Amino acid sequence: MRAEMVITLSYSISFTVIAAILLVVVLKRLGTLKISLNNLESLNRPNLYPLDHLVGQNIGSYLPTIFLQPPIRFLLLVTPSCGSCYETMEEITQKLTHGAKPEYLKCLLLNESEEHIDYFLKRYASSFDIEVIDPSIIDELEIKILPCILRVDDHGNIDEATIHIWRMEAFLKGGEKDAKHVG
Repeated sequence: MRAEMVITLSYSISFTVIAAILLVVVLKRLGTLKISLNNLESLNRPNLYPLDHLVGQNIGSYLPTIFLQPPIRFLLLVTPSCGSCYETMEEITQKLTHGAKPEYLKCLLLNESEEHIDYFLKRYASSFDIEVIDPSIIDELEIKILPCILRVDDHGNIDEATIHIWRMEAFLKGGEKDAKHVG
C-alpha cells in the first residue's frame, strides 16, 4: 500500500510540475501573441493626420520663392501656441552643431497672435531662420498636425512630409553630405 502511495504521489507531483511548466509556456506565448496583435492593430489603425498628399506638390505654389532658395532642404511648419512645436524646436536646437543657424532649414511660423509670435521669435531667432506666414497656407495644404517637416528639392517639390525630426538627423549632425547616406 505504501509503494502505491509513493507512486501515486510521484505521479501527482510530476503531473503538477509538468502542468506548471506548460502553463508558464502558454502564458509566455499569450504575451507574445498579445504584443503581436497590438502591433497588427496599430498597423491597421488609420492615420488621423496624413501628410502623404503633400508629396509631389510644389510648395512654391503656396510660398514666396525666396523661402525656398537652395540650400534649403527642410521647411519646419510650427505655430507659437503649440507645445509640441516648442518641444521640437528645443530638440533640434540641442542637436545643432555649435549653435550655428542651419542653412538647410527654414522655420515657417504661423501668424496667430502677436504676443506668442514675439515670444517665439525672441526664443528661437538666434538659432533658426524664421519666416512668419499666414495660417491660411496650412489650410490650403490641408495640414492637420503641427509641427510638420517638409523635405524639398531645389525646385520646391516636396519629397517627404513628416512629423518626425529624426528624418533630418544627418543634416543636424553634418549637413547634406551625410544625409545622402540616410534612407
